[in-house]
Amino acid sequence: MKHILIAMAALVTLASCEGGSFKKKNCKECETLTYGKAGLVNTNQQQVCGDDEVAAYTIANSTNNSSLTVTTTCK
Repeated sequence: MKHILIAMAALVTLASCEGGSFKKKNCKECETLTYGKAGLVNTNQQQVCGDDEVAAYTIANSTNNSSLTVTTTCK
């Protein structure tokens, strides 16, 4: 019985990795650019999946103050 449970768990894991029912959808590549007074300071790329998550990620990773400007775009 234990072997059957382990085999089923392995199949579910493989199915999710190969694009089964647990596959993340609507993934976009997001790029966050950080600018300081001297110019571009940092670049970060991240894959974000799901429309709600992309919108939240863009808002959370964009800001502007007297010393830094952080902009995030997703394609």
